[in-house]
Amino acid sequence: MTAAARRLILRAMPDPAPPPAWTRPLRRATTTFENEVDIAVAPSQVADFLGDFANFALIHPLIVDIAQGRPRPEAPAGPARRWYKVTDRLPLGPIPIYIRYDVALADGGPQALLFEAWQWPRIHLYNRISWQALPQGGTRVREELTLQAPGLLVALVGRMAQAAHAESFARLKARLEAEK
Repeated sequence: MTAAARRLILRAMPDPAPPPAWTRPLRRATTTFENEVDIAVAPSQVADFLGDFANFALIHPLIVDIAQGRPRPEAPAGPARRWYKVTDRLPLGPIPIYIRYDVALADGGPQALLFEAWQWPRIHLYNRISWQALPQGGTRVREELTLQAPGLLVALVGRMAQAAHAESFARLKARLEAEK
């Protein structure tokens, strides 16, 4: 049975009973955002930089370490992936908190990368970064990110992710244009 057929069957089935109200904040919620930046370098330079995941430690404001990782047993089958273990430093007041999580990276086409990340507690991030040549020269880099988290955390985690990824795009532009 295909995934589309399963979705149609599940939609047609009546919901047996609504869950108790007290579970609402614990249910998964979703948020999405996009980033886009034009960089005055060739698409090949963007591809070379983004294709090496270690470079994300140079531009992402929260990442402090990237190491090789192992595949997650519950990860769905998909395109060939490279696995990493990433450590973020979250500045929460005077005491930073370090969080380690798994990241899977796959090619998403000739000019795109697909990222998937799993963090505790039940935070799951899907990210697609693509780039294309601009007619006037340079490259447009675009990111589409979907984040799932428990309802109590989705707004906070979403704001932190959006701020960190916006800063990453600004740093990517500055770094690549400085290397010209």
